[in-house]
Amino acid sequence: MITETIPSAVFFDWDGTLVDTLPLILRAHNHVRTHMGYEPWSVQDFKINVVHYSSRELYGPLYGERADEAMQILTTYMEQHHLKNLEILPDSLELLEYLKGCDIPVGIISNKRHEFLVREIAHLEWEHLTRVTIGAGFAPKDKPSADPLLMAIKQCNLKPGANIWYVGDSETDMITAQKAECSAILVRHNHDNENLIEEYNPLYVFDDCKNLQNSLFSCNQLLTKKA
Repeated sequence: MITETIPSAVFFDWDGTLVDTLPLILRAHNHVRTHMGYEPWSVQDFKINVVHYSSRELYGPLYGERADEAMQILTTYMEQHHLKNLEILPDSLELLEYLKGCDIPVGIISNKRHEFLVREIAHLEWEHLTRVTIGAGFAPKDKPSADPLLMAIKQCNLKPGANIWYVGDSETDMITAQKAECSAILVRHNHDNENLIEEYNPLYVFDDCKNLQNSLFSCNQLLTKKA
């Protein structure tokens, strides 16, 4: 697939899109659930709950008056383990470097707690590849609200529109893009997510980061020839 235009900016989800820390996040939440006297989540339970909401918005309904205690347990576990369990998904670094070389603004918008997101980007030494980083708790509301994406767009001195891409792997990402009136871009990473394609009709669907980069490169080549 070759994209028809080059985007004005590309904003990315983090976990499951550029890096793989989902197994760690599941372990962290199950550490909390065990401490709080609940049964651990299965992978399916995890996807239903955590993939759709940030922890700060999820823990109130889950743990009620003990929500602050649960958040502290989660925070402590993540502080101890998150940098040691950070895996880069194939070709994600090359994609970000390509976008920077094209002078296309890049941002990272995640439901991971903001300070953890910033630390992980710094740990990978990727700070120079992103113009704006927004994690959970930084905007008034977290994804699937449009707030984080709209904040990032504003910080880049841009306006929402179809020329702004939000790239992710989940339903939450598709909803966030559409609420912000931007283009939803789905990266599949070998997951069965036909339901997302049918329900949200993303502008483009790519198998992986390399596929996305190749499409942008081909589009760029075509536009250069026409010029």
